[in-house]
Amino acid sequence: MQRGWGGGGHGDDHDVYGSAFYNRFRRLVSWCVAHRWWVIGFTVLLFALAIVGMGKVPKQFFPNSTRLELNVELRLPEGASVAAIDAETRRLEAWLAEDNKQFKQYEHFISYIGSGSPRYFLSLDQQLPSSNVSQLVIQTPNLEAREALRGRLIKVFENEFPGVRANISRIENGPPVGYPIQYRVSGEDIPTLRRIAGDVADALRKHPEVSNVNFDWSELSKVVEIEIDQEKARLLGVSSQDLAGLLNMSLTGYSVTSFREGSKTIDVMLRAEESERARLGSLPDLAVPTKSGRSVSLSQIAQLKSSFEPGLIWRRDRLPTITVRRRSRRLKLRCRPVTALRSAERLRKRARVPVPY
Repeated sequence: MQRGWGGGGHGDDHDVYGSAFYNRFRRLVSWCVAHRWWVIGFTVLLFALAIVGMGKVPKQFFPNSTRLELNVELRLPEGASVAAIDAETRRLEAWLAEDNKQFKQYEHFISYIGSGSPRYFLSLDQQLPSSNVSQLVIQTPNLEAREALRGRLIKVFENEFPGVRANISRIENGPPVGYPIQYRVSGEDIPTLRRIAGDVADALRKHPEVSNVNFDWSELSKVVEIEIDQEKARLLGVSSQDLAGLLNMSLTGYSVTSFREGSKTIDVMLRAEESERARLGSLPDLAVPTKSGRSVSLSQIAQLKSSFEPGLIWRRDRLPTITVRRRSRRLKLRCRPVTALRSAERLRKRARVPVPY
């Protein structure tokens, strides 16, 4: 019985390999063996063509973005108010409304004032909250409309919005990079660091295929320094902590309680009137309460001086680091960025400031 079962299985195997497909495959193998030199030569030719063809393949680890959104980042100088960036954002929104009447190349957009958009996509280059930043997310119907709208936005920012630094970017596949070309300048002395970063930026601006050269930080913000006359303050029973709390409450606001409406909680802020907060000249007249119950003006116990300081300092490895960033007009820059890199290296040697790349 076992021999009969085994014989039947062997016959079934012959039936499987006797099909039309296997018969054609057997004839093909037989022809290749009979003409093996032709087959070997054809294989070598295909391999050579594959090597030549690899030179035509773009050297890009992640493919180009197929998302239909455009991210438009607006940034004013450090220290600018939320009201200022809100006004520039409204100007851009009005331009988009007029542009869409003619071209119909976006479906809708949403604006975020004082911060970037939430992380709605994993590789989003998210912007930190700041009073001088806003971001618009524009939804387009297709890739052609996205690229056409992006080109018009670049042109409008070249000719209009002189005080705004804009960055129009696609949704990137892979890790977010923000700007495709960046040079980092690090050093201990901030004035020398700013000067070297400016020299690097000047060298990059001479390149014909780059645009939008800027820094992640370098601008100085105007500040008001308050020098307290401690003797007068002690006589009136006012401490430096009391003055700091008063200034914070008057200018920024202090949450005194909360109002609950359904599932939402709204903070009730205590602060000075908008006319007093918006006018820097009214700061010396700020009423400071004393222990006697009377109030004196701030100018009677302190001197106010205007000065400038870095509004933001980014550090890498605990060293202040300015990143000189730029966008390319073309996708491929060939070897020309090496020229700018060597210029930056010469600047580093001359100033003795470490410039890690």
